[in-house]
Amino acid sequence: MILTVGPIGLAGVCMGSSQISWQGVFEALPHPAFVLDKDHRIIALNKAALSRIGLPAQQVIGKACHQVCHGTDHPPKGCPLETLKANGNSPVVQMEVQAFNGTYLVSCMPIGRLEDDRAIMLHIAADITPLRQTQQQLELQRAKLQGIYLAVPVGIGLVQDRILKEHNQRLCEMIGYTREEILGRDSRFLYLSEQEYDRVGRNYQNVRQFGMGTIESQWRCKDGRVIDVLLNYAALNPKDISEGVIFTALDITKRKEYEQEIRLLNRLYATLSNINQAIVRIKDIQALFEATCRIAVEQGQFRLAWIGLVDQQTRQVRPAAWAGHEDGYLRLILVTATDQPEGRGPVGTAIREGRLCVCQDVEKDQMMLPWRAPALERGYRAVAAVPIRSSGQIIGALAIYAAEPGFFTEHEQRLLMEMGQDLSFAIDAAEGERQRRQIEAALEASEQRLQLATIGANDGLWDWPDLTQDGQWWSPVFYKLLGYEQGQIEPSYTTFCGLVHPKDLTTFRAAVADQMKKAKPLDVQCRIRTRSGRYRWFRIKGGVVGDSEGRPTRMAGSILDITDLYRAYARLAANQRRISSLATQLSIVEEQQRRRIAVGVHDDIGQRLALAKLQLQGLLQALPEKDVRVLEDVCELIDQAMQHARSLAFELSNPVLYEVGLEAAVEAWLTRHIEARTGIKCHFSSEIGDTRPDQRLSVLLFQAISEVLTNVLRHAKAKNIHVHLKRSRGRLVVTIADDGIGFDVRSLQSAPGRRGLGLFNVKERLESINGRFEIDSAPGKGTKVTLWAPLQTTARSSDSA
Repeated sequence: MILTVGPIGLAGVCMGSSQISWQGVFEALPHPAFVLDKDHRIIALNKAALSRIGLPAQQVIGKACHQVCHGTDHPPKGCPLETLKANGNSPVVQMEVQAFNGTYLVSCMPIGRLEDDRAIMLHIAADITPLRQTQQQLELQRAKLQGIYLAVPVGIGLVQDRILKEHNQRLCEMIGYTREEILGRDSRFLYLSEQEYDRVGRNYQNVRQFGMGTIESQWRCKDGRVIDVLLNYAALNPKDISEGVIFTALDITKRKEYEQEIRLLNRLYATLSNINQAIVRIKDIQALFEATCRIAVEQGQFRLAWIGLVDQQTRQVRPAAWAGHEDGYLRLILVTATDQPEGRGPVGTAIREGRLCVCQDVEKDQMMLPWRAPALERGYRAVAAVPIRSSGQIIGALAIYAAEPGFFTEHEQRLLMEMGQDLSFAIDAAEGERQRRQIEAALEASEQRLQLATIGANDGLWDWPDLTQDGQWWSPVFYKLLGYEQGQIEPSYTTFCGLVHPKDLTTFRAAVADQMKKAKPLDVQCRIRTRSGRYRWFRIKGGVVGDSEGRPTRMAGSILDITDLYRAYARLAANQRRISSLATQLSIVEEQQRRRIAVGVHDDIGQRLALAKLQLQGLLQALPEKDVRVLEDVCELIDQAMQHARSLAFELSNPVLYEVGLEAAVEAWLTRHIEARTGIKCHFSSEIGDTRPDQRLSVLLFQAISEVLTNVLRHAKAKNIHVHLKRSRGRLVVTIADDGIGFDVRSLQSAPGRRGLGLFNVKERLESINGRFEIDSAPGKGTKVTLWAPLQTTARSSDSA
């Protein structure tokens, strides 16, 4: 900014400055500078001033300085211009003022005679804010250091050539000396020996090399106490430590005691931890006892550890395991669990009273009297014993021997009780583990059998753990059967229903509903769409698990691809239908052949035998008396042959069936073939009236009835047989009932034998003509067989699906 002047003008300001560019100097000043009149009005100001004010010069010129810089209507207290006017005899007045958010050292100097009303003042404000801040920080740091020096809970001092020059009150309190007794004195008096004093002095080499050092030592206090101290020191001038060394002294006596106790506790905790690890790792109880004793000696650094078990008959405590400095001690002593001197020591007391028992001083405690001498010879000075239990019963004790009297503090005693509890737990856990291994072995064998059975059967498994939710679990084989990898499809009931063929979905849902509502086993076959988009036949089986009130909560089961089996059954059914049709045709052809043979036997052979008999009878008249007897015998043989031929013809093909019909043939078979020969009472009735089945149906039904009656004769042991024929709804119904021994129909269905084969043929022949076959029987309740056959015999096509 170019110097701006008021009414006086620049010429008046520069009067007497002919050799120097006053304006250039004014502008170059780094501090705010003003030219004021005696009334504080601003005549001119430099760039630094405008920068602080932040306003254009036109808005500042002519205004009072205190208004612009301090925001007040009157000059601040101690204003340099006011002071200058008041004194009148000082060419320069300086003072500190607060302005522009900082501290400034303001100088005010008159230009010209002060008495002149037109006199002007040069006002320069130097920013000393950083200086004042630094001073304040130094003062604060000094105060802090002084406070630390006085309040810190460690001794602080200054030594020169190891002579105490300064120290705080805490140092006096630590060692019990007054300030006067310490100052100017060589620090040698604090150390326990010259050797220790020299050792600490040698450590000063760290100060020379690194500027600081640390060392632990011991000081002797005025009252004779010895304290452990941690010394830290640093040189005032690392290059010349003779200028002095600042040190701190921290009383670490308690810390040392705590550290010693912590080391001991850590040792015991490590012992307990290792014993617990052994409990987890070692399952054999004897091996665990041995490991426990070994760990107690090696890790816990005990003199001796042993475990004794009570002989339930003699009540003597016999060593089961031990470790440490035993030296024959356990062979010399007698310990019992009875209330006598040998049972009142730590081990016997722990067993009898079921608690921790401690002897802190073997030499003085009377409970150790029976074993004192051998115990002291082996360095046993303190003993503790804890009981060991199995299933709640005390079976022995763990005994620990220490080399120092009073060793077992409250902490050690608690840890020893934990050892006893852990060992008791291990004994119980070992028995539980043995039982668990047996159960796991059985379970593993069962799971292996299940896994092998599942793999062998290629079954997929599924689980619906919460029937109120949609989510399910599918086994890897389940996914594989559907052509998916795990994760490619969400396992849920909704997802599965979406894969079921629409024509099978209703059946599937109904089967699931029956299982959930009626606890009916799920066993349904349906078509499922695989990942390829093709449908395959699957068999889904499952069962439910219910809550305490019987409501189903969970469902699980298996799924099996039966497409190939289904197709095989379809082909088998078609083949069976073809075979059945062929069997029926064969039966008809067979019957025709039997009929032809029967007719031939009856007509041809019978007639020839009758003719032969007539001729022989004619010869009887011409023969001598002696030969007549021979011919009569021959005629008798021919009569027998003719009778046999007629019977054979009847058995080959019942002529009544063809001549009279089915009713007469069945009745004749019952009376002539069964009742006459076996004595079984036969009852026949018919309600078919004038109905006469065609020859093919009559033959098929007659053969079926004959097969059933043959089975009755062979197996039923019946006394009565009832055969009834009736017509019902376009069908011919035949009922055959007996009062025999009966049988279990399921056994016939599951294991068909000789009896089942004939009945199977009957069933197949009836089904070939759209008929039906049914057996109702039970052991001791007889048997009832019902045959249904349509009166219009129309065989099913062998190619029908």
